[in-house]
Amino acid sequence: MFGFGNLPEVTKNLIIINAIVLLALTIYPQLYEYISLYYFSNEQFKPWQIVTHMFAHGGFTHLFFNMFSLFMFGSVLENVLGSKRFLNYYLLTGFGGAFLHQLVNVIQVYYLSGQIWLTPDIINHLLIPFADKQELAKIFLTPMVGASGAVFGVLIGFAYFFPDAKLMLIFPPIPIKAKVMVTILILMELWYSYQQEGNIAHFAHLGGALFGYLILKYWKRNGRL
Repeated sequence: MFGFGNLPEVTKNLIIINAIVLLALTIYPQLYEYISLYYFSNEQFKPWQIVTHMFAHGGFTHLFFNMFSLFMFGSVLENVLGSKRFLNYYLLTGFGGAFLHQLVNVIQVYYLSGQIWLTPDIINHLLIPFADKQELAKIFLTPMVGASGAVFGVLIGFAYFFPDAKLMLIFPPIPIKAKVMVTILILMELWYSYQQEGNIAHFAHLGGALFGYLILKYWKRNGRL
């Protein structure tokens, strides 16, 4: 029977590391400011956050859904790609998610303020509507955490290799092909990102999916798949 002990090494270790990091953050919540990913001009931004944010989560539910997806689909993808290439793929899609998230933030900041470099003083002295200042402050102060960008890359990878694999949804409880499920998820992320509701980094999800697809196409074109 397939269980945690039978997982390939990289998938298993990624799940373990993410669980340990959440435990550490629960005990020492002040660690969030060091490993979450901040807007690039925020003084709390550090280069290592491009990596560390992928291993931090906002709570058990956030961790559970990401790690469950990694458990279900990462193990299959690791067996297809091999452990080394799977780890590279996982990290690269996580970087891709962070890149698109930051890029969209930069575009939003420029649209609202006419510049991309922000500080609290700059925000306070901008001659723009108060609502726009609030939006700038939100972008500047709200860090991103989670493995969702990399997990969306994993989902894209699974659908790339097994497009017609039947998956059973929890609600409604019907079978659906992997390629259809991923398409629905991408369309949902596009819709939610357009609505700009909540604090979920939808463009990080889309970035992970986009980079995952581009990486796989590049590897295939160069005979590495």
